[in-house]
Amino acid sequence: MVPSIAIKTPPPAVVIRDGLLWNDVQELRAHETVPMTSSPEIQYPHWQPLFQAALLELEPERLLERIELAEAAISERLRAISMSTNHLEEKRAMGDALSSLRAIKRDHIQRG
Repeated sequence: MVPSIAIKTPPPAVVIRDGLLWNDVQELRAHETVPMTSSPEIQYPHWQPLFQAALLELEPERLLERIELAEAAISERLRAISMSTNHLEEKRAMGDALSSLRAIKRDHIQRG
């Protein structure tokens, strides 16, 4: 049995539950409590699911929205841990993620 930790997901967002990507707006607006899985792919549940959703978005018309959601989640997490001397790996990962999102956004805009 996988231990779970209850976290609140901010609306609008994308969450990963039971290995599946969920983006149902009604579900998210209800601020459903989501179990955190022990998946090695999700190390940072506050922002990584949104980042992955942006990376995996195939519809060009939704890409910028996904990027903005991921950037907002990362910014919120950075504010939450900014005064902490811990979380160095997560801070580095967020910097890398923001760089990747900027590159994707720049490429998307250039393709117009």
